[in-house]
Amino acid sequence: MIKYKVIFHLDENEKLPLVMSNALNLIKNIEGEEVNIEIVVNALAVKSFISEDNKYYERLKDLKSKNIRILLCKNSLKTYGIKEEELLEEIEVISSAVEYMVRKQYEGYAYLKP
Repeated sequence: MIKYKVIFHLDENEKLPLVMSNALNLIKNIEGEEVNIEIVVNALAVKSFISEDNKYYERLKDLKSKNIRILLCKNSLKTYGIKEEELLEEIEVISSAVEYMVRKQYEGYAYLKP
């Protein structure tokens, strides 16, 4: 059995719905296969994950229930003055999105940027 490993890179707020749909469609289309999907978020897109009145909350919970990890860049959070406590509970924070994606590519992850 093939083990798929994929990173979706999100740095634009308006592309969040597309990235969520892409990730869910990937799971559906390779049903029965093992897959690790991570959505790595940096730049302005980190603002889409603030918990207060988040319009994507239900869809993000659906992603999490399918073991899709959502990882936000701590450097970007600092740039935009966002505290970790302000984020949705489904979110993980990593120190640097760029460094993380480079490491994951060396581990064999496919890199997708819609």
